[in-house]
Amino acid sequence: MADPVEVGAGLEQELGRLALPAVAGAPEGVRDLVRGRARGERLTATSAPRISLGRDPLCDLVLRSAGVSRRHAEIEVAREAGLLRFALRDAGSRNGTLLGGLPIAGAMPLEGAGSFALSDDCAIEFQATDDLLALRIERGLDRGQIALCAAEDMMVPLAAVGLAAALRFQRGRPLLLHPEAELMLNGERLVTGDVQLLHGDQLVVGSCEIEVA
Repeated sequence: MADPVEVGAGLEQELGRLALPAVAGAPEGVRDLVRGRARGERLTATSAPRISLGRDPLCDLVLRSAGVSRRHAEIEVAREAGLLRFALRDAGSRNGTLLGGLPIAGAMPLEGAGSFALSDDCAIEFQATDDLLALRIERGLDRGQIALCAAEDMMVPLAAVGLAAALRFQRGRPLLLHPEAELMLNGERLVTGDVQLLHGDQLVVGSCEIEVA
């Protein structure tokens, strides 16, 4: 793999429209979650082993629907023999977490394709494979929001938001793997190398703008 391109002070305002921010309150240098916007879609990508969902701004996936508790549910990510396994758990919410229309108790596996709901106000479709969990909010105030959940050192393709590009988290830091299309970082063209994403970066990949929030 090519060496990451560190974004210097003169380049810190250039990542177009796929915003990927550092987690509030995280230790300096730890960025196992990024948020952004690409092609009008809000995007969260994470390599965290436990992903929190709820109305609290400190949750990994923030959901604003009224029936969602401050910390409503969690998704656990485990690596077994090189493959990822995902499980959904209610976090003591007021209105419950439903999988396949039934309230859950304890950890329930997320396998294949399906949907779950956080109360009656927020429905989430999921697609689970051996290396990625993709979530899309289908009902609620955050309809259309996408979350991509993987693990450290595993590729996170961004095709869900129409980008021919991918991320990888290394030591908690998000790297944009250099795409085949032309890549502009903060107004400067990059020919080779992966890019360590920083808060406030702006990118243009081909004709698509990406903003790191």
